[in-house]
Amino acid sequence: LYYSFTLFESQGGVNRLRVQTDNLDQPFDINTGAKLELGSTAKLRTLISYLDIVADLHRQLAALSATELARKDVPARDKLAQWAVQHLRTSKDKTLPVMLQAAMQRIYSAYPGEVFFTGGGAHTFANFKPEDNARSFTVAEAFKDSVNLVFIRLMRDVVNHTLVRDGRPVDRILADTQHPERRALLLRFADEESSRLLRGFYRRYRGQTAAQLDELLGASHSKSGPKLPALEQWVIEQLRQDPSASMARLIQDSHDDRLAAYDWLLRLHNRNAQNTRIAALLEREAFVEIHRSWKRVGYPFDRLVPSYASAIGSAGDRPAALAELMGIIVNDGLRLPTVHLEEMRFASGTPFETVLHRQSPRAGERVLAPEVVAVLRQALGQVVAIGTARRLNGALKGSDGKPLAVGGKTGTGDNRLNSYNPRGGLIGSRAINRTATFVFFMGPRHFGTLTAYVPGEQADSYSFTSALPVQIVKQLAPVLGPVVSPPVLATSGPTSELRAPGSSSCAGPAPA
Repeated sequence: LYYSFTLFESQGGVNRLRVQTDNLDQPFDINTGAKLELGSTAKLRTLISYLDIVADLHRQLAALSATELARKDVPARDKLAQWAVQHLRTSKDKTLPVMLQAAMQRIYSAYPGEVFFTGGGAHTFANFKPEDNARSFTVAEAFKDSVNLVFIRLMRDVVNHTLVRDGRPVDRILADTQHPERRALLLRFADEESSRLLRGFYRRYRGQTAAQLDELLGASHSKSGPKLPALEQWVIEQLRQDPSASMARLIQDSHDDRLAAYDWLLRLHNRNAQNTRIAALLEREAFVEIHRSWKRVGYPFDRLVPSYASAIGSAGDRPAALAELMGIIVNDGLRLPTVHLEEMRFASGTPFETVLHRQSPRAGERVLAPEVVAVLRQALGQVVAIGTARRLNGALKGSDGKPLAVGGKTGTGDNRLNSYNPRGGLIGSRAINRTATFVFFMGPRHFGTLTAYVPGEQADSYSFTSALPVQIVKQLAPVLGPVVSPPVLATSGPTSELRAPGSSSCAGPAPA
């Protein structure tokens, strides 16, 4: 069981690394070197997407009169815009802070029995606590108590709003088999899907000898041999003729053959099959836009899993990226540069002495509205006050003995490789790793993460949750309290001592 702890301080227009330590004596860095499933910490990113949409709707609609709002044509699937119009029509106070607070009081069901079409297939989801299944929650309550099904439904609303916010007639495309966009979308789906299949076939058969490929082709033509899909057979034949053929060339050369293989999809009597694929394609497009918004606040990867499950952690994350996100919240919506070293000195006291100083940092970039950040800080504070991190409530005290403002988000990741039978039943499950993370702010300037991590199949032997890192932070509270409270720390920044990869960058043992 490995632990990693980081602590940053926002000071002088930068985020200064104050502590980075772990008990993993390897080059691998838990904070920045892996893609980990960090569970419900993704709800913080989802909440930001939601509040950003509310702020954008306020910008578009707040100046409209009641008559203009009443005439506003809002697509049926856009629940967020419908709510925004209704709120602004009925609320006496139409300011953004009031609208954001009202958005946190919108109610969602936590019922787990609904089947969601997302990620290209039908999925169901579970809550961590079965007693939540029959309840409904406000967004604020669901964030505080980390209720999965509420955030699955919230992500669905975010996706649907993203699909139609630019006026795209999604419902008409799905309803009208003659809609001009329909055929173009189906051809695009066929091109993308067949390209994905071709890449898989190419990786499977590249490098096999001519004799092996001949054997496969011969077996597919026999009565008892395994049958090959047309595209699979095409790839084998191409590699048989030219073993050095590149994947890019095969994708280009196969364009007409690939689309011909999907001719059945273009027939009108397959309308349900068409709609399923159009919906999957449109959902992927929406997640490209959602990924851009996550990337703007430091999401570390180049794509987002196009599934509602991204709202509860399936897209993966990194502790360092979560710390950066918390830094944005601490800095009222500004994304500041991170400083790990101020100075490096070589050959001190010799004629070859060389000193390297950090260049002046770039200016911070505003990525969140201050009004949105205020709501986020309140929500994160409730997680510690009465939510999933409440064991930390009141534990952190400053040098004057008074409690410090603390907020955060917990997350547990049980990353597994599951196997299913043709009917969708689970037939096997193998642990990949297990994680538990607490990302936090402490006082007005400090923030960071504490992560527990077990790699590989040995994770099956562990059942810890995010309560573990919260408890460790609580045990560290007597040490952390005086550090993160006034007086302001010296401006010299973090240590300049160079250390081997994977080693601690502060004195003392790892945090557990």
